[in-house]
Amino acid sequence: MRKVIFVVGLLLVAFQLSAAQSVSVSPISLTFGNVVVGTISASKLVSVTNTGSATLIVSSVAATANFAQSNNCARIAPKMKCTITVTFSPAARMHYTGTLTITDNASPGTQTVPLQGTGVPPVVMSATTLMFGNVVLGTTSAIKTSTLTNNQTKVLNISSIGITGPFKLDTSATCAGQVPAKGKCIVAATYTPTAATFQTGAVTILHDASNSPTMVNLRGTGIGPRLASISVAPASASINVGTTQQFTATGTYNDGSTRDITSTVAWTSSATGIATIDSKGLGTGVAVGTSTISAVQTGVSGGASLAVTSATSSVSVPTEFRVDTSVGTTGQLFVSWIAAPSATYYNVERSTQSSSGFTLVTQCSGTGALKYIGTFQNLKACRDKGLVVGTTYYYRVQACNATGCGNYTAVTSNVPVNSDCMPTQIPDLSGVKAVPQIKVTSSTVDPAVTFLPNNLEFAAYAAPGIVRKNKLLVFLSGSGDACGGVGVLGQIGVNLGFDFMCVNYSNAVSALNICDDTSCFGNLFQAKLDATGPCSIANGPDCGTDPTTGQPYVNSNPADAISQRISMMLQYLNNNGYNANGTDWGSYLNGTAPDWPRIVLSGWSQGGSLATYTGYKLPVARVINLSAPPLAILVGGVMTAADFFSVPPVTNIRNFYGFVDTRDQLYVVGRFQAVWKAAGFTAANNDGEVQLNTASPEGLNCNAGIPSHNFSTSAPVSRDGAHGDPNELWNEDVLKYMLID
Repeated sequence: MRKVIFVVGLLLVAFQLSAAQSVSVSPISLTFGNVVVGTISASKLVSVTNTGSATLIVSSVAATANFAQSNNCARIAPKMKCTITVTFSPAARMHYTGTLTITDNASPGTQTVPLQGTGVPPVVMSATTLMFGNVVLGTTSAIKTSTLTNNQTKVLNISSIGITGPFKLDTSATCAGQVPAKGKCIVAATYTPTAATFQTGAVTILHDASNSPTMVNLRGTGIGPRLASISVAPASASINVGTTQQFTATGTYNDGSTRDITSTVAWTSSATGIATIDSKGLGTGVAVGTSTISAVQTGVSGGASLAVTSATSSVSVPTEFRVDTSVGTTGQLFVSWIAAPSATYYNVERSTQSSSGFTLVTQCSGTGALKYIGTFQNLKACRDKGLVVGTTYYYRVQACNATGCGNYTAVTSNVPVNSDCMPTQIPDLSGVKAVPQIKVTSSTVDPAVTFLPNNLEFAAYAAPGIVRKNKLLVFLSGSGDACGGVGVLGQIGVNLGFDFMCVNYSNAVSALNICDDTSCFGNLFQAKLDATGPCSIANGPDCGTDPTTGQPYVNSNPADAISQRISMMLQYLNNNGYNANGTDWGSYLNGTAPDWPRIVLSGWSQGGSLATYTGYKLPVARVINLSAPPLAILVGGVMTAADFFSVPPVTNIRNFYGFVDTRDQLYVVGRFQAVWKAAGFTAANNDGEVQLNTASPEGLNCNAGIPSHNFSTSAPVSRDGAHGDPNELWNEDVLKYMLID
């Protein structure tokens, strides 16, 4: 009986001792980060604490390979602790994981601490190969860089840096001398091809680390110059019937060089019954009229206008004569033409018959009526008023000067329409005179600009005598284009009381030529808006491929994005004495940022797409799209809009306006329509497409129901093409409506 009691007692004591023994380990894991191969890391400590009420006995401590430990752990009294010192010694360039194992008499008998670290070379380059892509012979590429990182805990001494091949180090930016412990420096190089072929080279860096030398491979391809454009001279000429005009063609190549290619281009005349042209560029007048002379080579073309007059006239025939419907004004037609070089006045005649009965349109004719003829970019224009809706009117115009008048243009016709728009909604701007525009070089406004730093940016005051809108109209150009002045929309806006600005931005290539999926567009335009998002860093995800570099599109410079461009232009005007004529440029700033709710953001082509994206992200006053936004691609055979259209815009959708041409190929293939559907520009939302200038013309609806803000035109296409025509002056009524509706 005593033996049984004794055994039970021993078991009870053993149970109590076991229950009293517990332990905690801190930290629960160790990470050593990057450690140079062949060296020992800094020590990291692990604490073992006896959290029980009995003595903790540590029988062993062990670390797996490439990790080492030392400790003072053996017997640990209750509430006391010991310390284990752990180091990491990588033997190769790889990531290591291991375990620190502590064996003791606490449950469950072993405690483990996960260990990890990465072996890295002493010196490493961020890019081991620099690809320069295609570079035209005789030119030098942009600078490419690779970053050298000294992973050592001591100074790296560089003894020399060499380069081979047709490459050159940029010594002002390239590493030299010493690199601090854990420091970085840049290796920068350029490529100047010496042959039209693939070429290689290397940068070799000699230093005192164990992995010297360190190399960066260099790759580039030299290409011959390609024909970029053709200019024909003279651009406009006038000759008599039976006489000749010699044209010349000059080719401009992508390396900036030019060459006389008169004898190698293919010459054509658009109207051989009016003028012919031979293989050497010699034009001959056949009959009175106008022909377009074209020079074509390898798919690149240039053109000129040749007017043929009778032998008795010294004044050429006006070109590009057209008659358009004034869609926002009842009983009016918009007559326009390109000014004749020697003309001092014009005679416009009208008839209701195609070949007879012409009478002078007095408000558009004679020396006393010049004030009624609006001139913009060499375009003469006049509104013929008081016409009968639904009647076909025929027009012709002749140019005159002190010696007499030249021949009439070919007859052109159109039909005036009825519109419910009031004069206050589509105001007559005849006689409104704006003050001269302001123009400033981009780099003067902001020295940080790198895209088109030497190009001009423009501003203009609201026209004097007009009730000010106290809003800023900003215009953004299309792909490959730049600010060229106030422009058609800007001039109309100024005459309506808006202050105006045109700024450049990173728009060298169309978004449709960069993006190959619907998620790319939002990333692309975020970088163009404020240089943030995935496309603000090199090789960002979903940034497409920039055909000029062969790499994902990137804009990391805020100075080349529209937010900073607008802000810096406003600050420059405000701080340099341009507050005048009732305009306070600083009032359009909120701090140093644009005051978006007071800004009407407009644009043509890519500029309109960027304006739309901005309206989706920021609360702008209004968005005006001309030939935009076409941000849709084929997905599974279905034209699909950019992803960002799936999220409701910050700007009210009723403050978006659009105007396109039905002959624009982007319209023909359904890109605009896919965007309209995704964005809600549909009949169900009172924003269905309103087709103007069709075979059965109709006027603008300003007041009936809820008017649409989404328009298309089928008016005759001008020399600017269907994609450019929505930005032309003969669409004045639509542009006015989009600005002040």
